[in-house]
Amino acid sequence: MSNFVIKLVCRRLFYTLLGDGASMKKIKTILFALMMTTMSLAGCLDENSIDLDDDGISDADDLCPDTDAGLSVDTDGCADNQLDDDADLVMNDVDLCPDTDTGATVDANGCAVNQLDDDGDGIMNDVDLCPNTPAGETVDTDGCSTSQTDADGDGVMDSDDLCPNTPAGTTVDATGCIPNGILIDIYPGATGNTSRILGTINSEIYFVGYDADYGHELWKSDGTEAGTVLVKDTISGPDPGSHNPFFQSVIMGDELYFFTDLCWGCNTGKLWKSDGTASGTITLNSGVTFQTISSMVATTDKVFFSDWGSLWVYDSTGLHQVEDIDGNILDYGISSLIVGGDSVYFSADDGVHGRELWISDGTDVGTYMVKDISQEPSSVSTSVNGMIHVGDYLYFPANDDTDYGYWRTDGTDAGTVAMSSVVPSFTFWPTYVESLVNFNEELVFVYNLPDNGNWDIAIWKYDPLTETVSQLIEIAQDEPSALSYVARAIGNGNLYYCFDQVLFSTDGSTTGSSQHSLNEPCDSGALLYGQTKLFFISNSDLYSFDPSTSVTSLEMDFEDWWRTPAMALLGPYIYVSGDDGVHGIELHRFVA
Repeated sequence: MSNFVIKLVCRRLFYTLLGDGASMKKIKTILFALMMTTMSLAGCLDENSIDLDDDGISDADDLCPDTDAGLSVDTDGCADNQLDDDADLVMNDVDLCPDTDTGATVDANGCAVNQLDDDGDGIMNDVDLCPNTPAGETVDTDGCSTSQTDADGDGVMDSDDLCPNTPAGTTVDATGCIPNGILIDIYPGATGNTSRILGTINSEIYFVGYDADYGHELWKSDGTEAGTVLVKDTISGPDPGSHNPFFQSVIMGDELYFFTDLCWGCNTGKLWKSDGTASGTITLNSGVTFQTISSMVATTDKVFFSDWGSLWVYDSTGLHQVEDIDGNILDYGISSLIVGGDSVYFSADDGVHGRELWISDGTDVGTYMVKDISQEPSSVSTSVNGMIHVGDYLYFPANDDTDYGYWRTDGTDAGTVAMSSVVPSFTFWPTYVESLVNFNEELVFVYNLPDNGNWDIAIWKYDPLTETVSQLIEIAQDEPSALSYVARAIGNGNLYYCFDQVLFSTDGSTTGSSQHSLNEPCDSGALLYGQTKLFFISNSDLYSFDPSTSVTSLEMDFEDWWRTPAMALLGPYIYVSGDDGVHGIELHRFVA
């Protein structure tokens, strides 16, 4: 018998005797080995044909002897239960996680933590900061859903937090919001006079606050009492008598531009800009003073304003007068500055052509009358109200001596035409000029139904791309009388109009236009859409309307006062300047 066969048989007997298999299997294996030895001594067996485990691989090439019967093997004669490719001590046939990193600790299934995702959120266990995420919830890169995180640390999980980013240490309700009420009592007592909200920049609201030491001054707030501060004392001491401290303001970029010391006949007005810091709040006059600012707007890089008949601009080169359009005559002058691209349109009377439409890009050569629509020098051709820019055109009411209707202009004489010449069916009389709105780059407006007799009106839209006019919804009345148009607002993909106690909403389509009833009339121009509700003023009180439930709710019973309360949206809250009967006129906060 060759040495190979003897060694092979001995090896087989050695493994069999030391193995832990059944005794009968051992006996059979020993007998089989003795038989093979006998056959080899008799010269009946070739050493290359020996396959003791009958796996199809000769024992001479078999790296895995004693393979269980019937198992598939590789070219080395090894079955999966004899291999551990990733060396994690869990054989391939039961290893649910092949290719485990070298040295990683595994469970009984051969899986390391970086190969497991127990909650099925797509983030492996080793980097999942939030195990046991409920099935179906979207997670962040840390494996956390909003039901497992509290980003602002207010004790309300993000999934239930209606007011995220609450400052640390602030007391909130079950919804994660600061309870409705006064923001801060700047002037203690019942005579506070925080009377004007100027706007919001980034995450702060700017307003005119009043206290005994400084009078009316510029304040800002991040929505918390601690974050409500005086920006700068722009006018030394208390209020200077009849001087109006903040009559006009506008935001350009991240800065607020405003006037102080305006006074009828005084010529003491100063133009300021502020970045929200005391050092960044500076005057821009350079020795020039102003009397009455009738209009103020901003393009992307210029601030325009009018002082009687004079048009002024502030840009990167400084403050300078653009045009003086007969500003010495009381009945003339500039009004209704409207931004159109990089220019402004306005209504002005130069003392020769009557009140017509003008345009300015901030330069002398770029400031001119667009078109002499009415040939009567004493006429008022262009309405001071109702100008709106949509797409490439400005739309406005005008009278050409034969008819009063809507016009459009591209800023040139030739491009200034009556809408009836563009679309013959556009013969609307400018009844509710304040209703003109640029909604999704379409012109939406309100107009009486033709030949109705009941003063019923409708909401219409004009599509500049297709040059078509269509009716969105009819506003029927119970009795023939003119509705009192009040306000409009845009939010949640809808445009809202308010007439008396009736609210109308439209998404720009006939099927998406609806009529809603309010419990109280919206009797002022203040209408604002928050996050889920529409806010309006009625009899000086603040109300909200929830479009999803059609419920009207009283938010605050303000005292009656002569000025319409101002409203502004900042984050998840709206801020309203009003008198609650205890603190005087102060800033109040409400969940939007």
